[in-house]
Amino acid sequence: MEYKNCEAHELIRLFIHTDKLHRNLVEQRMSNLNIHRSQHMMLRSISAFSEPPTQKEICEKLSISAATAAVTLKKLEASGFITKVTFEGDARCNKVSITKNGEDILKKGKEIIKEIDDSSIKGLTEEELEIFSNCLIKMQNNLKENGAVFTHGSICCNKERNKDK
Repeated sequence: MEYKNCEAHELIRLFIHTDKLHRNLVEQRMSNLNIHRSQHMMLRSISAFSEPPTQKEICEKLSISAATAAVTLKKLEASGFITKVTFEGDARCNKVSITKNGEDILKKGKEIIKEIDDSSIKGLTEEELEIFSNCLIKMQNNLKENGAVFTHGSICCNKERNKDK
């Protein structure tokens, strides 16, 4: 089905606006925990490693610069959410661990995000969610075919459906 350019533009604008509303609400609710959304994302990333990661490994996982990671890690450390331990044999290399306070904030943040996600799809049927999911995957694949790169890994709930992550 072909859409007129203005209709396609309006659909994309609506999608982007919805994403911004979601981000803003997450940021607002996270601020009640004295943490920013990006800091919570980094905590989630750190928690996904089987062993405490290095700053370099975190940068690679999140596709961010060392400087960006350093600033966020410094804030997380100052808040008591992580600790950095010098790696044996290399004083320039730190392993990053989540503290008990960090684990608590991580859990509370996940609960906030789940609540927001659940409320954002309230009233949608399983069929509507399946269609929506399929549409988003097709849009992602179209963008990738045009050279777009997703820098934070695949977030699709069914990875088999999201070709060429």
